Amino acid sequence: MRAKVNPGKFFAIVTSSLALLFLPLPTASAAPTCAQGGLCVLGDTGPGGGKVFFVKATGSFTKSRTVSDFMSSQTYTVSLTSAQQAALTFDYLEVAPTQSSSMRWGSNGAITGGTGSLIGTGASNTANIVATFPSDTTSNNVAHFADNYTNNSKSDWFLPSYDELLLVMILSLESDSGGPNIGSFPDGLWASTSSDNSNARYSARNQLSGYVVKASSAKSVAIRSFSQAAQSPDSNIDSDTAKRQREAERAAAVKAAREKLNAALSANTPISVKDISDAEAPLKSVDSLLAAYQELIAFKKNLTTPLSQDAANKVKFKTIMKYSTIERITGVSSGQVFGCDLVTYGVIDPVTPMKQLATYQLMKLPLSERDSLAKINAYFEKSSASFLARKEHLKGIIAKINNG
Repeated sequence: MRAKVNPGKFFAIVTSSLALLFLPLPTASAAPTCAQGGLCVLGDTGPGGGKVFFVKATGSFTKSRTVSDFMSSQTYTVSLTSAQQAALTFDYLEVAPTQSSSMRWGSNGAITGGTGSLIGTGASNTANIVATFPSDTTSNNVAHFADNYTNNSKSDWFLPSYDELLLVMILSLESDSGGPNIGSFPDGLWASTSSDNSNARYSARNQLSGYVVKASSAKSVAIRSFSQAAQSPDSNIDSDTAKRQREAERAAAVKAAREKLNAALSANTPISVKDISDAEAPLKSVDSLLAAYQELIAFKKNLTTPLSQDAANKVKFKTIMKYSTIERITGVSSGQVFGCDLVTYGVIDPVTPMKQLATYQLMKLPLSERDSLAKINAYFEKSSASFLARKEHLKGIIAKINNG
């Protein structure tokens, strides 16, 4: 049964333009840049603030670099078959603008799940390394560093596989002779590809291929994958009369749907999924919409001083993202989920230990074990308690060793 709400409280939050919970009306706009989710080419700045160094295309992919000296020459090649490239789940790769300090690759030992070398394996390599060595940190494990890296509000970075890193180095060398500028990489860098229990792959401008002991020190750089945002066929400015008419009709339909949804909320009458879809609301389920609605009303009720429009928009955005993230966890919508986002949007407490690993393991659970906020909260409570217990146990073992 739905809880009763005071409709006056809702309209105290809502502006005359449309409800606080919803997206702005569609308008014609210029084509988005690469950083905004549009088309990208090599060297463009991506959404994460890095430089694009891989663009998915049709057919096979090959990029080579031949290094010669007075005695011999060696060709290094990054390649994908047509099938391998077609199977990639992203359109682009971008490399971060900053690098880590020098540190060891990580702990020795076999990686559960293994690691790959091809383009497209860096993300799974990183996840496997972090899961295999959960006690390592961002200062002694380069996969942990990349996994926790954040830039331009993007937190889905990972440590590149060997081929991904080799491509960065080859393009970096090509930029010296007029190729696309993807950044400066004066130091040798770690790859996420482990060659055996004690050695890992490495690449540098002056040594494109290397196998280095994991206990050695070297820097690393994170990368991330992304795809072009879905674009409406009516998203670009066009003088065609018919197109403008379609835009006007769509805007009018969305406005009417949002007004209907506002009226249903204010009257506390039933809302359907179709009502939400027609209004192009940012949340997909009725439960999520009502939960966000109630949270905003509670926030407004507890205010002691008025908020600026900018501050109100930030509250709206954080609330929407909180329930959008919960929808991804519970399977209502699709998309990646990261531990730092759960903290940012208020889903979990900032002091939750091993947030990223716990979130990764949460998303591996059957949907039936994470299909409600109550189950999500219970999981993190149990995960935190288990981690702290293991930590205390390890401290006890170390204390015994130190005391002889």
